[in-house]
Amino acid sequence: MLKKKAAGLTRKSSQSELSPDAPPSTPFEYGLDLAIRLHHQGIEGDANAVRKANIAFQRLRDGHPGHPIADAYHGSVMALMARDETNVMQKMQLAKRGLELLDQAVASEPRDRTIRMLRGKVAYRLPESFFRRTETAIEDYIILIDGEIRSPGGFDKETYSTLISELAEAYERINRHEEAALCWKNLNKLTENPAYRKLAQRKMKPEKSLPSSSKAVETKPPELRDWIGAAVLVAGASVVHWIGRR
Repeated sequence: MLKKKAAGLTRKSSQSELSPDAPPSTPFEYGLDLAIRLHHQGIEGDANAVRKANIAFQRLRDGHPGHPIADAYHGSVMALMARDETNVMQKMQLAKRGLELLDQAVASEPRDRTIRMLRGKVAYRLPESFFRRTETAIEDYIILIDGEIRSPGGFDKETYSTLISELAEAYERINRHEEAALCWKNLNKLTENPAYRKLAQRKMKPEKSLPSSSKAVETKPPELRDWIGAAVLVAGASVVHWIGRR
C-alpha cells in the first residue's frame, strides 16, 4: 500500500480553514486551526494528538455549535480514536459515532470538498464487512473527482492520483471490476508518480487482441472525464438532485 498524505487534505476548500498568511480572526477560527493541526498529527500516527484533538473539537463544537466543518473533523477524529482503540465494542461505537457526525456534516454542506474528503477517507478505510460504507467512499470520491475535472487545480497531482487509486480499490472491494479497470487505466495515463504508475499497470488486465480475420472496429476507451460524468448522472443521480435542491 502506498503511503498516503495526511487524509489527502492538501487543499483549503473550506472558508473556515486558514492559510498561513491569514491568521485566525475569531475565537472559532483560532480553535479550529489548532484542532486541525492536532487532527493531522493524529493521521500521521500520534495517538496522543488524537486524544487532544477529540477534546479540542468537543470544546469547539460546544462553544460554537452549527459549524459543519468542525463536525466533520470531529467525526474523522473519532474514527482515528477507533483506529487506536483495543476494545472491539468501543472501537465500533467510536467509528459509528464518527460516521454519524460526518454524515451530518455532508447533509449540511454537500458541496464542501473538505467535508467530502474527510468522510470519503474514513469510509474508504473502514472494513466493508462490518460497516458497509464503501459505497459512501465511492460517492464522495466521485463528487471530488468530478469537481476537479470541472474546475482543475483544487488538488495537487499527488492527491488527485491518490483519489483515483483509492476509487479503483473501492470498486474492486465491492466487485465492480469494470469501473475499477477504467480507473486504473486513467491513473496510468494521468499520474506522474512512478509508484502509482507501476501499481496501475500491475492492476490493469492485458487487453485481448482481436483475431486477425476480425473486422471489428476498434473503439476508443472512455476517458475518466466521460465516465465520471456518467457516474454522477446515473449512479450518483440522487446525490446530484439532493445537492441541487439545497
